[in-house]
Amino acid sequence: MQFPLWASMPRSEAVQKYADIGDLVTQLYPFRTLAAQSVRAGTLPMWNPYFLSGAPFLASPQSSLFYPLNFFYYVLPMPIAWTVCIVLRMFLGAFFMTLFVRSTGASRAGASLSGIVFASCGFITAWQGYPMGDAAIWLPAICYAVHRLYNNRSGSSVAIAAFAFAMPVLAGHPETRHACRIDRHRHGASALVVSSAIPSAALR
Repeated sequence: MQFPLWASMPRSEAVQKYADIGDLVTQLYPFRTLAAQSVRAGTLPMWNPYFLSGAPFLASPQSSLFYPLNFFYYVLPMPIAWTVCIVLRMFLGAFFMTLFVRSTGASRAGASLSGIVFASCGFITAWQGYPMGDAAIWLPAICYAVHRLYNNRSGSSVAIAAFAFAMPVLAGHPETRHACRIDRHRHGASALVVSSAIPSAALR
């Protein structure tokens, strides 16, 4: 098994089995290709005729048809869009974590380091190209939204929170979405405990 991007490259070693990344080239890359072909043709891919004996496509969460970052698959050639999305996931993960940590009062250096560590952590790296990775990069954005909403109950804060909460849903992996939701509740509860334990004057 070999990634489509390098399928034409000569091998420098014997063929090996990579079971852990098999879904990328046997399921997810074809999913993105089918979605892109259908959208370009002006139709919604309700059915996937190439999967087993056929299976619902639009109804499958992992089709991620309405996930905003998958827009690149609809306007760019597949190999280029695939690469752009990998880079964009890393960038957004780092940006969101930097933004969140900075909003808690950390220094620029500390916030930047946190962003780099999160974007290159094992989970994000291992699940690159998977809906799990797409959903997980929004965790720091959710934490930032909760933190902002707690300190600034404005319409813009509500809009940011709504957007951040919706993205893991559209990313296509319910389990990771639920994990983000649990962390969101944990962060919100922590903020309440800290604010109630420390006098308001000390927080200024």
